[in-house]
Amino acid sequence: MIVASITSVIVLVAACGHAVARVEGRSTTTSSAVNRPASRPGRGHTPEAHGGGREAIGAAWLAALNAFYEASHEDNARLPALIASLVPGSPSYKQETTFVAALAVSGVAGPPRWRIGEVEVRSVAGATATVSGCSFDEGSHYRASGTPAPPSLGGSPGLTGYFATMKDVGGSWRLYTMRVTFPSSTKEAGPCHDFAYDRSA
Repeated sequence: MIVASITSVIVLVAACGHAVARVEGRSTTTSSAVNRPASRPGRGHTPEAHGGGREAIGAAWLAALNAFYEASHEDNARLPALIASLVPGSPSYKQETTFVAALAVSGVAGPPRWRIGEVEVRSVAGATATVSGCSFDEGSHYRASGTPAPPSLGGSPGLTGYFATMKDVGGSWRLYTMRVTFPSSTKEAGPCHDFAYDRSA
């Protein structure tokens, strides 16, 4: 699980949205660094918010997480989509760009495929919003050999739950900070509860 290792890598290298429509059950977004299908934002009632409603907030968080996965897979900490999805100078900006740079230095590539779902906009207060969601990936690997990377570099497969804070920056929702959890199954309470994903896809 690539995102699971951001904090540990910060220590290691210390020198260095969509909102889910619940009308017909829970939706799951399938994503990959090569071919990312369009997501389906929406969650019924959409109150007014800076930079658009809940759809825009959820879609922005989804784009931010996809961009992080893509940057990790490409070893590109300056990937335009990643930089555009983060609040400049924010905790998430520092963590994510540092982590991707650490992968590149270590010869490690992030996973080529991942699954994101259960995205929910939990609150909106002016220019700040909170979002939760879940992802599954098979973990990162060494580019030269294809063997799994160590857990400190995201080499372990698994689920990651997210609690994110988004900020409206000039009419564009961007990721400010994110807390992660690592449930062992989709039966645990939290963002990954009942998350349906296909490990073989």
